[in-house]
Amino acid sequence: MKIWLHSPKESWIVDRLVSEFVNDNNDIITQYQSNADLIWFMAGWCIDQLQKTSIPVVSTIHHIVEDKSSQREHILKHDHLVTAYHVPNERTQNQLQKLTKKPIITVPYWIDTKTWSKITQIDRELARNSLGIDTTQYVIGSFQRDSEGFDNNIPKLEKGPDIFCDYVENIAKQKNVLVLLSGYRRNYVMNRLKQANIKFIYLEQVPQMSMSWLYAALDLYVVSSRCEGGPQALLECAYLEVPIISTPVGLAENILDSKSINIDLTKAVPNIETASYKIQNFITPHAYLEYRNMFTKILGELK
Repeated sequence: MKIWLHSPKESWIVDRLVSEFVNDNNDIITQYQSNADLIWFMAGWCIDQLQKTSIPVVSTIHHIVEDKSSQREHILKHDHLVTAYHVPNERTQNQLQKLTKKPIITVPYWIDTKTWSKITQIDRELARNSLGIDTTQYVIGSFQRDSEGFDNNIPKLEKGPDIFCDYVENIAKQKNVLVLLSGYRRNYVMNRLKQANIKFIYLEQVPQMSMSWLYAALDLYVVSSRCEGGPQALLECAYLEVPIISTPVGLAENILDSKSINIDLTKAVPNIETASYKIQNFITPHAYLEYRNMFTKILGELK
């Protein structure tokens, strides 16, 4: 079995996942589409780049935003090109079933242990000192974009930046809050924090190798999204043992304790022990086996 894996080359999380999968599964990867038994578009929105082919195609749909009709229209338009779909969670599967009759296989994301280094107490102290964070500050993290690409002042509502800011403003009434931000397009959150006189540090482009350092500085990571495929922060925090709470999206229920998940984030309570235990199912190289089995199943059903 040989797979040709398309990379979107958008400097986004999917490019990192493509790189990890290729590096760790090079025995089933081919650089030439003509030599492939199966084509995998890990970024389903790039399926329109596919040239006419008789080779089976797997398209990954990470999440579906209900109020964005353009995404549903894109899936419907290119459904004829797809042999089977891959989704990372059951919510996306349930949504996609309303749009296609093609097979849908649910396999969650993985966490690559070669990409991430475990955080020690010394790491936490060094990270906070290097950022000028004192011991009285309660550091809340958010490392994903929050504004629309066409206008950085318009919130990307599926990422829940308004929910995040509402939560932070509430906690700031009780604690000396500092928000640590990273990622592109954080305009909406920064403007809200400025209006609320809440201190923040913004590091836009942080190399992947330094992300553990950012996580080490946190007292809490908050996933405030309305719609997600993962997000990756769930897996990363669970593996690094960083306290995290989340709205009920993506893989939250697969990784976090039920008490760590709530649409009202003020009622969510982090549980490092549960997350650290449940993340073991997502660790490589074992986690790749589900993907290999998925591809084998798809090819087998075509015979």
